[in-house]
Amino acid sequence: MANSGIIVCGKRYAIDHRVVTFDDEGGYSAYVPHCTNDITKIYASHPAPGLSSRSTRYRLRRLMGPSESLPRLKQVVRQIVVHLDGCRDARMCYNVLHNQRGLSVHFMVDNDGTIYQTLDLMHCAFHAGGVNEVSVGIELQNRGDAARYPNYYKEPRRTVTCRIHGHQFLSYDFTDAQYEGMIRLCRALTRIFEVNAQSPLDAASRPLWTKIDDRRAYRGFVGHYHLSTNKWDPGPFDFLRLFRSMGSSINFPLSAAPRGLGQREDPVLQLKRAAGRYYENSEQDVDLHFPVGPLGRSRLWHGGLHLRGTLKTPVRAVQRGKVVAAKLASPCPVGSCNFVLLRHEVALGRQSWGFFSLYYHLAWNADEAKAEAESIPWLRRGASQSWARVLEQGQVALCSESVEAGETIGRVGEAGPSGQRESQIHFAIFAAEDGASQVDPGYWLVYDEGGRSRFCKDARILRRIDRPLGGSRPDGLLSRRELRNFFRFNTGREELRRVVARHLSEWVPGGWREELRAAPDFAKLPASTRRRLIAQQIEPTLWWTPEVARHAGLPADGMVYSYHPISFLVWLAELGQRTAKLRAVGIENADRWEGKMAPAHLTVDAESGDHMTDAEDFYSGEGGKKLMLEDLVHGYPDDPQ
Repeated sequence: MANSGIIVCGKRYAIDHRVVTFDDEGGYSAYVPHCTNDITKIYASHPAPGLSSRSTRYRLRRLMGPSESLPRLKQVVRQIVVHLDGCRDARMCYNVLHNQRGLSVHFMVDNDGTIYQTLDLMHCAFHAGGVNEVSVGIELQNRGDAARYPNYYKEPRRTVTCRIHGHQFLSYDFTDAQYEGMIRLCRALTRIFEVNAQSPLDAASRPLWTKIDDRRAYRGFVGHYHLSTNKWDPGPFDFLRLFRSMGSSINFPLSAAPRGLGQREDPVLQLKRAAGRYYENSEQDVDLHFPVGPLGRSRLWHGGLHLRGTLKTPVRAVQRGKVVAAKLASPCPVGSCNFVLLRHEVALGRQSWGFFSLYYHLAWNADEAKAEAESIPWLRRGASQSWARVLEQGQVALCSESVEAGETIGRVGEAGPSGQRESQIHFAIFAAEDGASQVDPGYWLVYDEGGRSRFCKDARILRRIDRPLGGSRPDGLLSRRELRNFFRFNTGREELRRVVARHLSEWVPGGWREELRAAPDFAKLPASTRRRLIAQQIEPTLWWTPEVARHAGLPADGMVYSYHPISFLVWLAELGQRTAKLRAVGIENADRWEGKMAPAHLTVDAESGDHMTDAEDFYSGEGGKKLMLEDLVHGYPDDPQ
């Protein structure tokens, strides 16, 4: 029976994909202490170096010590190693590794995308010498060298070229199903272990196709060729495509989580259809809009929009990311001052870019805090973290908890003065750098006044909205009536959906008293009224402190590029669709092959068991008792920090 979860420290973690584990019928187990093709044989028929007298195909991770806990395992594992096995299918791969070589690997991803798990990840597999202790290994089923084996597959299979260790290969490509399996698997692995979705790059930020220095210290994804100059696997596996796709699922904040496998409708079309409802929600019958919203009649920059929703409706992460700051406390004078801030990393074309999504005015019942936390996955997972204690005290907590697109991160709360509160959230997307305009020139309209004022002075925005009654001349102020009429009836609002506004964030403390005193409509108010306004409606909402900025990676000066969040998500989905098959630099069509065979010493795993184990593996268990202390000190790297 196939399950939809992988096993880590004895617990299953759902990945919404076909997984067959060592515990399942039809699975492959590295725990079998003998050859499976002949149970009378204990040792492998053609053992890899150092394994001739070893019956077990795995070992305990020595850095785990006596622990079998996930927190300790997360401190140990820092790499995901990807292999190309040189085999027809998973059955053949397991036979070669287990019965012939005495080796193992945590996962095999077959041609049809089925994931086979052979070991609990708390145990060490024999797959990549030098890093077995700190890594998880994945074998992709693929014969590899198409120049040497041109008719290996009965059905046609794509071939591509790649250049590894300076030598060109004509290789069979991986199937789309294998990439899909890898996407689902690696999303889970990066969330569980907090391993970075990155692979080694050269000085020009292009994929590195040879061995790296200090291989044990690297944190992220590596191929076998990054660890050994005698290995060329996983050949043309496209790490960039993997990373781009891992973060590509997109969800609107008040919509149900994305459906799993079997979804037939184009996800971009589905997102566009939902966007129409979100535009209407955020532009009709609300008091705050993007990119300006009223505070009096002040033209205040408003870096997000307000979305109405039923109280306590789940608020969901729009894309995979990490909770970096949050606050959950009792209501403040303007309703809920609770929020969750996510940091996201996405691949735009061939480059990586980071942005933030903010969900403000979240509901929280302090009297039912424990039950509330249990219903929100990231809070439940982080219950033992030190930041959880800070949240319980009603303070802004500096967090570090990964979430997936569509995962519930909070619930709709209320905003507005006492007696006039309505259930809604403030939803915003912003970044320190305008990566979107750089990767897609001409799509976005960038408005940058160059100053640090919290009030919009850009005539391109103001002249659209500033339309007094009776044909009077514009007065430079934006009334609630003008804003309401513009976003209800003026088709010019559609152009503002593509605005990127650079401004000082409204969440940054300091300077409010001076700015309000200089604003025309606030200058008329008594100083005591302005002070009360700041104390009751502004100061309780200000969370962007230097400490939060340093931890989250926010710009220290508070200057951001704000995007219309609904338009941004649609654009990001469209961009992902356009670049889905964009290959990493170094992978080319088969017609670019120069016709020269690569050297025979460059092998994949089925062809040679070399460079898959080392002394740390040879001397574990019983053999390790004979190892002298000096050998341990000089032969084993330090514990991970």
